[in-house]
Amino acid sequence: MAVGILLLVTAMPARSQTVDLQPLLIRHDVTAIVEVGGHVFAGLDGGGVTVAPADDLDAFEVWTAGSDLSGNIVTDLAWSGSHLWIATSGGGLTRVTDPAGTPVFRQYANNLGGLDITAVAGAIVGGSERVYYAMEEAGIGQIVDGLSGNLYTAEQDGLISNNVNALQVWQGQLFIGTPVGVSRFAGNVFTNQNAGMGSLVINDFAIESDGSLLAATNGGIYRWNDEASTWQYVWSLDAAVMDLSCRQGEIWALGVDGSGNGVLQTASGGVWRTVVLPTAKCRALYAGEELWIGGRSQQISGSRALEQAYLGRRGAEDWDTLLDLRASLAQTVEGIAFAPNGDAWIGDWRGFHLSRLRDGAWSYVWEPADVAADSNGMFSTGGNVLCMAAGPDGTVWANQFTKGLLRIDGTTGKVNHLTTTSSGLSGANVVNLVTHPDGPLFALHDNADSYRIDVLTDPARWRDPGNWLTLPLAVGSGTGFRAWDAVVERRDVVWFAIQGMGLVRWDINGDQAGPDDPLTWTDQSDDRWDDPVSTIAGTALNLNSAVALALGRDGTLWAGGNGVVQFTYDENASIATLVTAVSEKFTPTSVGLINGNVVDLAVDVNGDVWVATRTGLNLVRGTGRNVSVAAWIDLPNFYSSTTYQALYSPNTIAALPGLSYRKIVADATGRRLLLSADQGAVLLTVGSGGDATDQDMLAGAFCYPNPWVGNPTAGPGLRLGNLPGGVTTDDPALAEVYDLQGELVYRDTHVVADTSFWNGTNRMGAIIQTGMYLLRVSWRGSETTMILAVVR
Repeated sequence: MAVGILLLVTAMPARSQTVDLQPLLIRHDVTAIVEVGGHVFAGLDGGGVTVAPADDLDAFEVWTAGSDLSGNIVTDLAWSGSHLWIATSGGGLTRVTDPAGTPVFRQYANNLGGLDITAVAGAIVGGSERVYYAMEEAGIGQIVDGLSGNLYTAEQDGLISNNVNALQVWQGQLFIGTPVGVSRFAGNVFTNQNAGMGSLVINDFAIESDGSLLAATNGGIYRWNDEASTWQYVWSLDAAVMDLSCRQGEIWALGVDGSGNGVLQTASGGVWRTVVLPTAKCRALYAGEELWIGGRSQQISGSRALEQAYLGRRGAEDWDTLLDLRASLAQTVEGIAFAPNGDAWIGDWRGFHLSRLRDGAWSYVWEPADVAADSNGMFSTGGNVLCMAAGPDGTVWANQFTKGLLRIDGTTGKVNHLTTTSSGLSGANVVNLVTHPDGPLFALHDNADSYRIDVLTDPARWRDPGNWLTLPLAVGSGTGFRAWDAVVERRDVVWFAIQGMGLVRWDINGDQAGPDDPLTWTDQSDDRWDDPVSTIAGTALNLNSAVALALGRDGTLWAGGNGVVQFTYDENASIATLVTAVSEKFTPTSVGLINGNVVDLAVDVNGDVWVATRTGLNLVRGTGRNVSVAAWIDLPNFYSSTTYQALYSPNTIAALPGLSYRKIVADATGRRLLLSADQGAVLLTVGSGGDATDQDMLAGAFCYPNPWVGNPTAGPGLRLGNLPGGVTTDDPALAEVYDLQGELVYRDTHVVADTSFWNGTNRMGAIIQTGMYLLRVSWRGSETTMILAVVR
C-alpha cells in the first residue's frame, strides 16, 4: 500500500511555473568595506553585500542570502589574496571566487561550529589559503584551502577570550583582538600579548605599507614590536578607534565619539590631521586604490530619524561620490499589502515607518504626527504595525497596535489617524485587517478588546460612528474566541477563522437575498450565521486552530492552521466537503509542508496556493490526491534543523530573509506576492503554469541501467540521463537514494549527466540488498523521484 501511494504521488505530471524571488531588505548601515579588482564591496547590516565598479558606483548590484550569500547581516569582509570571505550573523560564512568578475559562491554553514560570525581574516601562507573566523562568544575556527579545520576556545586552548572583535594574519601568525586584550596564535600555541597596551578593548587590526602591524583600541592606536613582544603607543583620536586601514605610507583611522558620531583622521610621515566626514554617522573605512567610507545618512523629524546606508569615495581633496543605498526601512516585517495599482507596502513591526515600492523606487511614511483626525504621518508614540490592507479605491490601511489605524489616501498620500475617539473604532488592539471587494474594512481585535470584529461599512466616512458596526459576539465569533482571519467567499458571504471554534460563515443578507442585492450591513435581523465548521470528514487536521483563510480561483475555500485544508461548502445542507488536505512532511518521499505551523495563505494567478509556515514557504499545486508541494527554506533554518536536512536537499535553500515568517499576500493579478518575516520581506513574481522551466526538463530525467546489478567491484555505476543543460560540475544536481521505508541509503551532491555517481554501497560502505529503491534528484529547487530496481 505504501509503495502504491508513493508511485501515485511521484508519477503525477506536475504543472510547473517560474518563480522569481526578490529580497526586500533593510540597508540601514555599512559594516565593512573591501576593494578588490577595481570593485568595491560594502557589507550591510541586514541587506547583504553591495558590489560596484570603483569608477561607477551607480552600476551597483546587491548579493543577498540564498543562491549568493549564507546570510544578510554582514559583520566583516576579508580578501585572502585568493578569495573574498564574507562573515554574517546567523548565516555563517561565504567564500567568493572571482568576486570582481564572474563570482562563484560557496556557503559554509553546517560544520563551522556556529553561524554567528563576528570577524574573518585570511592570507596565503606557504602556498595554502588559511582563513580564520570568530564565532560570537564561541572562539575561533580555521579553514585551510576550503576545508573546515580546528576550532579553538578559551577553555580548551588558552585563547584569551571567546568573544572576538577582530582577526589579522601577520607574518604567518594570527592576532586575535578581544574586549580583554590580544591573543597571538603561532606554532599552534596561543599566548596573551597585552604588554604596552593602554586599553585592552581591541576593535581592529591593520598592516602598514612597510609591513608593521597596528591595533585599534578604545584608547588609541598601537604598533606591534615583534622583537620586544610589546605594543607601542602611536596616536589617540580622543575617540574609540573602531576601524583602521593603510595604504602607500598613509594610516587612516576611524573613531566613534561619545555621541556616536564618526571621527576620521589620517597620518602621513607621522603627521596626523582630521578629515571632515560628509555625514556624522560613519562606521566603516577602507584605504585601497580609492579611499572608501560607509555609514548611514540621517534625516531628522522630531524624535524620529530616517536612516539609510551610504557608500562614499574620496577624491583628491574631498568626497566626490556618495551613493545612497535606498531600500525598505523595515527589518522586522509583519504587516504587508498590495495597493490596486501594484504598489507594494511594507510595515515596520516596531511602528516607526511604512515603506512603499513603486516601479523600483522607494518612498516612506515615517514622520511622527499628533494623534488627531486630520494629522499626517505615523502615530508619534509608536505601536507595532501588525497588519495592512488595501481597498478597491486605492486606500491603504495599516494598524499601529494599541494606538489605532492609519488611513493612507491612494491619490494624495494623506494620512489620517483612526482612534476610538476620532472614529467608530471600538478598540486600538487590532491584529488583522481585511477589505471587502466593495470597500468595507474588517478590523479583527485581540483579547484586550474582547476579540471584537469591527466593520467599517463606508471607508470614506470613517469619522461617523454610524458607519461602523461591531459584529454580535453571541452569534458571531463568540465571547472569548479570537478571530484570526477573514475571507470573502462571495459578495454577501464572509468566512472567519475563529480560534477554539473553527470556521464561521456569515451571510450578510441571509437566505432572502443574494450577492447581487444591496448589502444590508447595518440590518442584522436578516443575517445568517452558520454553526462553526470545526472538523471535516476525511482529515484529522484541526480547524479550531485555523489562523489563515484564502479563496481559491475555482471557488473552493482554503484554511491553514496545523496544515492546510481545501473544501467546498453546501449552504443548503450546511456541510463542508473535503477536497485536499496537506499536513507536515515527515519522510523524504512524502508530500507535505515544511512546518505544521501555518501562518498565512495566498492564491496566485495559476490557482496554486502559497503556504507561509513559521519556518519556510510552500507552494501547493493540484487538488485531492494529485497534489505536489514545492518548498523554500532560508539557510539558517535549514542548517539549524537535522530534520530539514534529512527531509530536503540543500537545493531547497532560497533567497528568503528568515528566520520566522509572518504573512503572505497576492496582488490583484496574482502574479506578484509579498512574504513578510522577522528579517525583512521578499517579493515573489510567478509565471504562467504552462511555461517551460527547468522543472519540466528535470521531470524527464531517468536513471540507467535500471534494473541495475549494483556491483561495487564490477559493472557500470548508476548514471542519470536527460538532465537539464544547466547541470554542470559548477552547478551539479543532488541525488539521494532511499529504501521503501524512507531511510536515506546514499547521497551524492555533485551529480552531472551520464557520469557514474553510485556503486551500490550505502553510507557506511556496505553493499545494499536486492530490492526496490527510490531515487530523488534535486536541482535549483526542483525535484523528481524515480523507482530503481537493484538485482544481484
